[in-house]
Amino acid sequence: MAVSHLVGVPEDVLSGNMLGVATEAWTQAQVDRHSNDSLMTLLYTWEAMGPTIDSSLPNFPKPINSQFVYDACAHEHDIRSAISRPGARDSQSVRVALGFIRFTLLQRPQPEAQELLKSTVGDFDFFRSMSGRRSAEQIANCGLDPSKVQMVIRDSPFSLPITSISE
Repeated sequence: MAVSHLVGVPEDVLSGNMLGVATEAWTQAQVDRHSNDSLMTLLYTWEAMGPTIDSSLPNFPKPINSQFVYDACAHEHDIRSAISRPGARDSQSVRVALGFIRFTLLQRPQPEAQELLKSTVGDFDFFRSMSGRRSAEQIANCGLDPSKVQMVIRDSPFSLPITSISE
């Protein structure tokens, strides 16, 4: 599913299919479109789009360019978690994802968003917590208030998982 989505996003961006962008329905359409494709087919498709999307990315308006990186980075770490192969927690993509999260929080009027911005939690835990990849227990253990995180992400495609995610 994650690889179908990772392939589907640049396909949709390059074809101009942005109706419902970042919604569950948009993502599900990508997964459905590639449901019969092998992993190798998906990887070849992704690789073939690489040069086009790479050259286009600097022309995406801000913060859309960072959101694009944020999404790919989140799913990279989802996949790495699923196969028990942790990745770099201080990579450039994590830093870009954090920038996107912080920019988004700055735009929110809720006091909870502004309080979360003042957090001293480690960057990777903040990134994973704000992208719905940490349970309330994990969020609390890293030093964030889970109710504030839930309040801020409630209007996003994310929710807090019920069980902890190892990684």
